[in-house]
Amino acid sequence: MLSIVLSGLFGLIMSSVITFAASKLSDKVTLAHWIVNPLLGVLGAIAANYLLGGQYGPVIWGQTILPMLAGSIVLPGVGSWTINFINKK
Repeated sequence: MLSIVLSGLFGLIMSSVITFAASKLSDKVTLAHWIVNPLLGVLGAIAANYLLGGQYGPVIWGQTILPMLAGSIVLPGVGSWTINFINKK
């Protein structure tokens, strides 16, 4: 249970920081990005930690950092691309 909370918190923080940076660099970031990206960041970090847990990268408090980092960046990136694709139509 604790690993789910730690993974989710890591994903939430990382995806929120990346969304904030994107909002400062681009005018395309909307409210939909602020809703979808943190959710997908949490899901991506938890999924990556469980699927690749203990196999890659440094481990802090029993949590592998690199898979969680990749999951909290890639899945929100796909979500942002989808939101931008839908907004174009």
